[in-house]
Amino acid sequence: MKARKFSVRTVTVLVVLLVFVSATNTALAQYPPPTPPASIIIRETPIMVSYTEPQRAITIDITQFDPEQVVKKITLTLKEPAFTASFTIYLLAEKPREVPDPKDRVALFYFTIRAHEALLENVDSVKITFAIEKALLEERGVDEKTITLDWLLEGALQELPTKKVDEDERFLFFEAESSGLSHFAVTYIVTPFLWYITPFLWWIGVIIVIVAAAIIMAEIWINRSLRKTYVTSLKII
Repeated sequence: MKARKFSVRTVTVLVVLLVFVSATNTALAQYPPPTPPASIIIRETPIMVSYTEPQRAITIDITQFDPEQVVKKITLTLKEPAFTASFTIYLLAEKPREVPDPKDRVALFYFTIRAHEALLENVDSVKITFAIEKALLEERGVDEKTITLDWLLEGALQELPTKKVDEDERFLFFEAESSGLSHFAVTYIVTPFLWYITPFLWWIGVIIVIVAAAIIMAEIWINRSLRKTYVTSLKII
């Protein structure tokens, strides 16, 4: 009788453990995000690479597929070596409906990297190199040191370790590391003082120049008037 009770308890415990493990695996499993609506897609770049030998680390120069895409390079580190890798990058005009707003941050732009489940489940880590136009940062008054790449994980945007790696005359280049592929947001922290003051600095400078020019012209006119008055006085004498 005791042995039977022990057996029943053992089976019950095993069933509970199996349910827990199954639920955990389901929660941690990665699924491809929905394809963004065509109305918000700015650029769509399909990527497909293949190799004669299986690769555990795959580095892809995105500019060879699309020089104008905001993502410039991707390095996939895989759990198991693979012969191929394929995914699609979407640069978006606005936030997808299923993506929440960044917490305490402001989004510069969004992009999505969509892959099949087989690749998503095999990804161990991803390094993403992306570009931001300097003109955009100047227009928004953004401190480049506050730039981070966020990715959608379990319904929330998570900040990723992000660093600046290069720049040229037009762009700043950043690199971030993620544990998967999904929706991404390039975000920054708003500096309150700069947020309000920066748009007016140019106009303040213009006003100062105009006032200074007016003062100089007034002085020149006054000096000329005084000289004419002095010359006229001499002639009368």
